[in-house]
Amino acid sequence: MENEERKKLEREYENLKLLIEFHSTYGVIEDKSEYEQMINDILDRMNEIRKMLEKELQTALPVMRALKNNYMDNNMNKYLPNADMQAAFEKFKGLKTVEEKLAFQKEMQEKVSSMSEEDRNKYIADSKAGLQATVEACEDFITRAEETILKEKLGDLPDIISFSYIAKKYFGKSRNWLYQRINGYTVNGKSAKFTQNEFQTFLNALEDISNTIKNTSASLKFN
Repeated sequence: MENEERKKLEREYENLKLLIEFHSTYGVIEDKSEYEQMINDILDRMNEIRKMLEKELQTALPVMRALKNNYMDNNMNKYLPNADMQAAFEKFKGLKTVEEKLAFQKEMQEKVSSMSEEDRNKYIADSKAGLQATVEACEDFITRAEETILKEKLGDLPDIISFSYIAKKYFGKSRNWLYQRINGYTVNGKSAKFTQNEFQTFLNALEDISNTIKNTSASLKFN
C-alpha cells in the first residue's frame, strides 16, 4: 500500500471513529438500542480495519496517533448540522476518560431537557441527521479500506490463476467486471465495488481453486 494511501485510510479511521463515538454520546435518539447495536457493529468493523493496517505496516500505530486530532473535512455540516453541535464536538475531542464522557453526556441531556419543544425537536432531528451521515461515511470507509487492503493481499495472484475463469464460473461475468470491483474503477460515474455476498463468493472461489491445486498436486506421481 502506498504511504499516502495508507495515511489517508488512517486519518479517515481516526476521524470517523471520533465522530461516531461523539454522536453515540451527544445524540438523543428515541430508539437508542437499535442505534447502539449499529454503532457497535461499525466500531467492531473499523477496529478490524485498524488491525489490518497495523499488521500491514508496524509504523502505522504511531502515525495514527499523531493524526488523531488532525480532523479535516470539507463538509463538516453534513456530520455536525449546527454550530452548537460543532462546538460540542470540539469539546468532546478533548475528553480522555470514561468519567469525562459520562459527565459530557449528562450535560447534553440536561441541556435538552431545558429546551423548548420546538428547539428540542430540532436538536433531535439534527442529531439523527448527523448520526446517519456519519454512519454512511463509516460504511463507505469500511468498504474502501477493505477493498484497498484486498488489492494489496492479491499480490501476484492475478498472474498465477485465471481471473477470467473466476469471473465466468462464479459470477457469470467478464474478467473486466471482476477487475473493476477489485480495483474500484469508476463505472457509469460510480466506483464499482463488491456487495457483501459477492465478496464472500470471491473468497469461496479462491478457496475452491486452492483446494483443487492441492488435490491435483497430491494425486500426481513421478514415473
